[in-house]
Parts: sequence; structure tokens; C-alpha cells
Amino acid sequence: MNYVSYVTGEEYYKNYCKPFINSIYSNDLDGNKLFLYVSNISKETILETTEKFGDFVKFLSIPDFFGNEFWSKMAMQSYCFAHFLENISSSEDVNCLIDCDTIILKKIYPHIENINFDIALTVYEKPHSTPYGDVSLFPNGKNRFNAGVIFTKGKKSLSFFYELAGRLIFYTATRHNYVYPHAELLGPQQSTIGLMLFGKELELSFDNNLKYAGLSFSFLPCSEFNETESIGVISDKVKILHLKGGWRKLIPNPDWESVKNTPRRKEWSENIYQEWEKYRW
Repeated sequence: MNYVSYVTGEEYYKNYCKPFINSIYSNDLDGNKLFLYVSNISKETILETTEKFGDFVKFLSIPDFFGNEFWSKMAMQSYCFAHFLENISSSEDVNCLIDCDTIILKKIYPHIENINFDIALTVYEKPHSTPYGDVSLFPNGKNRFNAGVIFTKGKKSLSFFYELAGRLIFYTATRHNYVYPHAELLGPQQSTIGLMLFGKELELSFDNNLKYAGLSFSFLPCSEFNETESIGVISDKVKILHLKGGWRKLIPNPDWESVKNTPRRKEWSENIYQEWEKYRW
């Protein structure tokens, strides 16, 4: 299986991407590879990573024409995924397209190899209450999905990611930003995927028979494949822990007290901080 991710900037690379790399290497190597699209990462940092992990990590450059707007960065991510599917992935590959502020806790492929899909998204199975509110925000009671972990099989989904990148570029160019039908999906990429799959009326249906543009979709539980809230006890069934690094601005070489008092969210639970700390290097 291929892991495919992207990262911009040295601080984010140090605080999140380095533990991410180490967690895959430690817990899900088995011939897997990590393809990492990078921007504003020094040659010294790349060399340091290569010396530690060898050819397990393949570095690729992110085109610099996307700019720094938030929506542009989301378009860049989708473009990188499309570039990978078109130029690197084979028709037999299984790929995990993933944010780098994650920790891989267990082997992934054995849990998805017998599931039929071209694209698999991760969804909340039930209303998910947190200290900062309820993330099941839909008036029709449907639950959100999270685009931080997406699985693909083969190359059929190539056009989907080019369409996704194109729509995000359009939203940026027209300053569409957060004036769109799916604001409650809490993120440009998620909102755009929601619009593509479910239409403007937000008729969400996480049905494993869903088809879009000839593609077959499956839906996997966030509680196993994309635990997104980074709070509470880590369940034994969690395979991917999503730290939501952009929401918790860690200072370099943080200690528990500095993490506990970060802005925007109340705290990381201490056991999740310790899990993250385990893979730092």
C-alpha cells in the first residue's frame, strides 16, 4: 500500500510530519511506501529524513503556483493526489491519501483489502459530542465525513481528484470561500466533495452502493480509520489517529503544560500527547 501526503513549512514538518513518518515506519512498513509532496522544506531536512528512513520516503515537489490562500492549499492537496494517481500509482495499487498530522497505530491494508471501492471516505458513525460542541451539525441528523484520510484502489479515481482540485481553484478565484451550500461540512475539501456527491440539498447518504461518475464509494468509520477529535482514551480499534495539527499550534520542543494551554481547543488529552511524543525524533 502507498501512503501519499503533503506538507509545507519546516515547523509543521518538524512537529507533525516527522512523527507521522516514524509511525508508519514503526507500525505499517511491510513493503509500503510513503510518497510525500513537500514545499518550503530544506534540503538538510530532506537529507536527515532520507538518512534515517532510506528509500521508504519518496519526496516530490509541490508546484508553487497555488499560493497561500487556504482554499488554494486544499486545491494543491487534491492536485498532488491526482498527480500521484496519474504518474506514479499503478492500476493495482491501494493508496491511502492522508493528512500528515496523523499517527498510524496499526497495519491498515488487512482491514480494507476485501472491501470493494474505487474511493473510500471516513465518516462519523453517530452524533459526536466534544467539549467544544457537537460535530453532528446537520439539521437532518446526518453525520459529517472527514477528508483527512481517503483510500483509493487503482487509477479510476484520477478524474475525481482533478475535478475536486478544479472546483477548489474556482472557489478561490471567485472568492467563494465559506459562502457555499455546505458550510457545515467544516472545510473546503469536505464541502466540495459533499457538493459533488450529494448535491446542494445535502442529501447525505453514506450508502456503500453510492456511485459518482462511474466510481464506486465505500464509507469507513472515523473511529477506526480517522479518529479525528484527539481527545479521550484511544480505543483499541483505532488504526489512524488524526491530531488535527493545524488546530493546535505547538511550539518547538513543547512540554505537556504548553500543549495543554494551546489556543483554539481546550487541550490534548495527555495519553494522546504521549502517543504523539512516542514517535517524535
